[in-house]
Amino acid sequence: MPSLVPLSQTFQPGERFFDHFDLTTLEHADYYPDGRDLGENYTYTSWLMSPCLKSGKLDCNHCHTPSGRLRFEGKKSNQMCLPCHEQEVSKPAEHGHHAAGSKGNECVACHMPMTRFAAMGRTDHSMRAPTPAATIAFKSPNACSMCHADHDAAWADQWTRKWYPRDFQAEVLRRAELIDLARKRQWKRLPEMARRLEEANGR
Repeated sequence: MPSLVPLSQTFQPGERFFDHFDLTTLEHADYYPDGRDLGENYTYTSWLMSPCLKSGKLDCNHCHTPSGRLRFEGKKSNQMCLPCHEQEVSKPAEHGHHAAGSKGNECVACHMPMTRFAAMGRTDHSMRAPTPAATIAFKSPNACSMCHADHDAAWADQWTRKWYPRDFQAEVLRRAELIDLARKRQWKRLPEMARRLEEANGR
């Protein structure tokens, strides 16, 4: 299922986009509960969840040409992240804890790993950090285990917690647990679900 489902055939530039298109979101089984793409969803839902998009400093044309090609490739690929992450881009080995010049020093390798569905490869446009704890809980992919295929998610989780003591994974897991419960129609945490929705809507 694609991320966008047409509701009408009358959309005109300048009109409210989602009056004409429905968005496939995390209630759909083609997403893991933590938001990683499981099926054939392309990138738009993931992109809308990206903190980089929410910063207001990044849009499609920063990384891509109008034809869809990458503006920065190879050793220059980290320049895509400069609008918000100058410190990390200037010291990638310090931030990523991988040897200088290695694949682990490329921002996209950790924050935009490629998964495959049938014959189609797609990069994760949510641009979130790898979350091996979610792999353990929900079987979703994480960049560490994808690159280090000889190690399991528990190994990746151990290193993630050692390198990044601030437990950024905890919030991902809390949200994923609520989504998983809602999909299963288990409503014991319904007040928390409602509160999260209100917070997401700025109420």
